Amino acid sequence: MKMHEEDMKRNEEEKLEPSTSEQQPPPLPVEGDEMEAEDLDDSQDTQNSREDTACEDTACEGTESSSYVLLKQQYDDLVSQREQEKEQFMLFRADTENLRRRLNREKTEALRYALEALFKEILPCLDSFEQALNQDRSLDAGALFQGVELVHKKLMDILGRHGLKRVEALSQEFDPNIHQAVRKEESEEVSSEVVSEVYQTGYYFHQRLLRAAVVSVLTPQESQESGPDL
Repeated sequence: MKMHEEDMKRNEEEKLEPSTSEQQPPPLPVEGDEMEAEDLDDSQDTQNSREDTACEDTACEGTESSSYVLLKQQYDDLVSQREQEKEQFMLFRADTENLRRRLNREKTEALRYALEALFKEILPCLDSFEQALNQDRSLDAGALFQGVELVHKKLMDILGRHGLKRVEALSQEFDPNIHQAVRKEESEEVSSEVVSEVYQTGYYFHQRLLRAAVVSVLTPQESQESGPDL
């Protein structure tokens, strides 16, 4: 009986004691295992880095491709715009050249036929001269002179309407700007230079001197100095 109690007590103590396997600490990592783990980590980081680089390269390629397409589109647009502007410039240049030629042609024709109206008005005077020349030579000089005088008056009226005007010269004070003196003579009757005779009539065309009048001029006589007193 006593032995039985001791066995039971021993069994209880064994149950209360922890097993050796449970109380053993975990094995320490071996140096080789640590290196293998580090290698695995490095390999994983390298793989991740390669994947990231590949992604970046892919993204860069996509960005570069988009930029290239955009730049090419802009270049094509600029080339097309340049061609359009060049075509417009060529058309404008052709129109300008045609306009210049037309204006020059019209100017030449205007200058060529500028006196058309004047000549049409002069034609009746030429007809009168021809009629006078075809008259009987036995007519007296008075009638011929009167006919020439009428034709001359008609001609001067026509030319006057187109801007021709006589330069007043006879008995006018001499003006070297509009009178050309070919003869000068002293006279006691004048106190300043005066036109005494007209050899050729001068004319204005509107406000411009067309031809100076050729005249003879009387100049004041110089006073003679008195001799010395005796």
